[in-house]
Amino acid sequence: MTENKSTPGPKTIPPIVDSATIDSATAVSATIGSATAVSAGVGSATADSAPVDSAIAVSATIGSATAGRAIVGSAVVVIATVWQLRLMGRAFWCACGKMNLWVGDAWSSHTSQHLFDPYSFTHILHGFLFCAILTLLFSRKTFEFRLWCAITLESAWEILENSNLVIQRYRTMTSAFGYEGDSIVNSLGDILSCTVGFMTARKLGFRRALVVFIAIEVALLYLIRDNLILNIVMLMYPSDTLKNWQIGH
Repeated sequence: MTENKSTPGPKTIPPIVDSATIDSATAVSATIGSATAVSAGVGSATADSAPVDSAIAVSATIGSATAGRAIVGSAVVVIATVWQLRLMGRAFWCACGKMNLWVGDAWSSHTSQHLFDPYSFTHILHGFLFCAILTLLFSRKTFEFRLWCAITLESAWEILENSNLVIQRYRTMTSAFGYEGDSIVNSLGDILSCTVGFMTARKLGFRRALVVFIAIEVALLYLIRDNLILNIVMLMYPSDTLKNWQIGH
């Protein structure tokens, strides 16, 4: 009787790593790849930002140097103005010997002899006007350059205003009969007022600065019967009617 033997089939080898492990490994590999890409991106961004940082540093240095030159240039102008006013015979302070920072009476003999008085507001308005004009003429120049120009213009006006020609015109053509010119300290106060006006106008912008300009002019006209516009008109085109109205304060 023949023995019936079955031929054994191939043995099935169990997988060393199951599919779940392979999926986990794949996910980890993908995560590592993403992290590597992000790292490369950050490195690239850091490298790209280096020129930007350098440009910002250079710009800050240039800006600081420009501001420094403007300060030095303005100081030179002011010192030269003081020197010129002294050569013209202007006193440093009021002849009364008092050292007041503010004089409120615009018709007092102390006006224009101390640091500030009601006419200081007209010099603030000088700054408003200079800011508008210089921004229009030198829009591509730096703010510091325009500020230096404003201080230079105001200083030049202080020298001209205290010349004998202008003093006599004030005395004969306007209501400032007893005007004898400004003291040097008052001229410095006027230059400072102009500087404050210039910086304020830049901060406010044109429209708001215009509103403030008009408000100051109206307030001065009401309080002291004089303001910047009236001052210019009376100096250039004197009017007896306006003069008599001002005297009637």
